[in-house]
Amino acid sequence: MSSHFSPGSGRSRRRRLLLLRSPSNSPAEPVAAEDGFEATSVSQPVEPPRIKLLPELLGSEESVSWLFAGDSYTPKTTSPLAWRTFTSRFTGAVRTSFERPRDLFIDGTFPQSRLSEIVFEFEKRIAKFRPDVCFLSLSLLDAEAKSTDRLEQLLLRFIRWASENGCLLVLQTPPCLPPRSDAELTRLLVFVEAVRGMAAEHSCPLVDHWEHWEAAISREGLPAFWFSAESRTPLEEGHRQLARRLLLDLRLDEIRRAARSVPETAQSLTELQ
Repeated sequence: MSSHFSPGSGRSRRRRLLLLRSPSNSPAEPVAAEDGFEATSVSQPVEPPRIKLLPELLGSEESVSWLFAGDSYTPKTTSPLAWRTFTSRFTGAVRTSFERPRDLFIDGTFPQSRLSEIVFEFEKRIAKFRPDVCFLSLSLLDAEAKSTDRLEQLLLRFIRWASENGCLLVLQTPPCLPPRSDAELTRLLVFVEAVRGMAAEHSCPLVDHWEHWEAAISREGLPAFWFSAESRTPLEEGHRQLARRLLLDLRLDEIRRAARSVPETAQSLTELQ
């Protein structure tokens, strides 16, 4: 009688049963082969983190990480500003009104920041902070791209990253400033429509500063104290308007009333900022 065991012997079957019953065996690990078949590894798809919307984030007791990225809409200067920027005003209104002292607010904006620069240094400027919410303020300089295709490609990479990492991405159009020429106005309008289209197509919240400032221009002309004609950036009142648009377009007053039973007569966030 032969001393070796054939593949169908009792010992071999018992060995396979033990392997199959082993608690360390998971769908992502190799499974013992049946007779005549090779062992294969079955990998489980990893579900991306769920993106939490603002009502859930602001109603949670867990701390939230808020990141501002893109154009700061401030002049290029080394001197400190004598007034608060829109990021500072938004931060103060949310931290105070929603009683969120443990939240982390990171201002990663800088003057005339282009989308291409942010994408090029994405790990340092965005990814390392792992934000729950990222406000991307697009620059008027982004309209100088050779084509809207390039802009849309860069935005799509940003949007995909946010989707895969559970980050709520909020897009912001730049404020509408008096153009230097008809050609510049045409280029800017095409750019703004491209941003609006990407936000709609990918269900990204949009804060449309351009629309708000354009409406002010059509009513009575843009107030001179809103922006600096020299630096072509918003002044103190302009930043107050930017923060106001953020609070209004994101409906934070409605969220606060629903979460905290705030009376209709209570002072709004736009008055507090």
